Amino acid sequence: MRRGRVSDLLVTRREQRGRVITLSILGYLIAIALIYIYGINLLFYVALLYTLNSFLILLITLKYKISIHVAVLSGVSTVLSFLVSEYFVIMYFMTAIVAWARVKAKEHELSQVVSAYVFFALLTYLEINFISTDFHI
Repeated sequence: MRRGRVSDLLVTRREQRGRVITLSILGYLIAIALIYIYGINLLFYVALLYTLNSFLILLITLKYKISIHVAVLSGVSTVLSFLVSEYFVIMYFMTAIVAWARVKAKEHELSQVVSAYVFFALLTYLEINFISTDFHI
């Protein structure tokens, strides 16, 4: 923001979000490389999954104001619930609270948080099912 690359800390101008999300994707790619080098296979696939999902968030947010907060939390809730413990299903309720807060703060419309919530939970679930054949989950 200080360098004038984004207008505000929340990056409310859609055309400025590409740079911020691209930096996130770059961070994921570095994490993938490190995980691959150290041979942690499941983490490699989860990092790859997050990179793919961040790329999809980038593509979507350039055309439609989807809630990035809700999309990420929805995906994290799915990963934790299916790969770590079913007790993490509580994360879906926490994601719903964040979704409500984004609407209440007038940062998003209900359709923007619901579409992020449903799409990224379902997408992550399908991705987990795809990689689960390698890990017998």
